[in-house]
Amino acid sequence: VYGRWTSYTNRATNVPIDINGSDGTTTVTVNQQENGGEWVLLTEKEFTAGSSGSVQIRTDGTDGYVIADGIRLIRVGN
Repeated sequence: VYGRWTSYTNRATNVPIDINGSDGTTTVTVNQQENGGEWVLLTEKEFTAGSSGSVQIRTDGTDGYVIADGIRLIRVGN
């Protein structure tokens, strides 16, 4: 699972991202003052076809603006 955002000095340094897959929820915290305009690997996560999964970018407790340009899921294997 990859995330992408634009970076700037007014962006939050502590953005919580919840990734919900077949093995439960993983929360990753990212600094959006860094890595702007790049696809950033958030975590490797398994999703089961035909079941629900989600990515939630939260703003609670953050110390600046939160930006969400995109989320990318890449299939590995068959």
